[in-house]
Amino acid sequence: MTHLTPAIKKSMVNILEKSGENYQFWDENGSVCCGRPMLLAGQEQSAQALIEKQRQQIIDSGAKTFVTSCPICYKMFNEKYNLPIRVLHHSQYINELIEQGKIKVEKSDLKVVFHDPCELGRSSGVYEEPRKILQQTTLLQSTSFDGKDALCCGNSIATETLPFDRRKKIAKDAVQKMSIGNPDYIVTACPLCKKTFSDVNETPVMDLAQVVEKVML
Repeated sequence: MTHLTPAIKKSMVNILEKSGENYQFWDENGSVCCGRPMLLAGQEQSAQALIEKQRQQIIDSGAKTFVTSCPICYKMFNEKYNLPIRVLHHSQYINELIEQGKIKVEKSDLKVVFHDPCELGRSSGVYEEPRKILQQTTLLQSTSFDGKDALCCGNSIATETLPFDRRKKIAKDAVQKMSIGNPDYIVTACPLCKKTFSDVNETPVMDLAQVVEKVML
């Protein structure tokens, strides 16, 4: 999904370069599927073969930390790959970089609301780190749909059985409810949510990495 939203990849490259971290892109020359769609389609044997092959590739890379910007991938690599290294969503990783002083950020006057992606929040329990980042970098507004009460973007694999107009209605309803306080941006931490909201919303939508890139010193 991040290859389909290259602005996120660009921001992550700039953040990593600024941090001085030793990094490599595992899928730099093309997207690599985590296997989740195969599992949901009932192709368990094919999914397991993919997981085993990619698990070994990750181990052989010598990396100590594996970072992904897609919450679905984060959940898969964290729960299904049994990797002997740390698996982090990019919100967790960026928060570490800030806390360790590897990147420095400044507080902006941007008014934002944060959308908790389903797979990152309710499914994986990651709520704190994105907010820590935004509290240091923006004027974060609270909504009635924060945390476990977050609204689905309407465009996950699980909604494929719904008609397109129904999925679009779900997305529009979500952004209208989140935009009640007239934020400058809706911020999310999922490439699929970003793409979906951007297609139906007049308020600009940014990924968390884009926000951090904007305010890095």
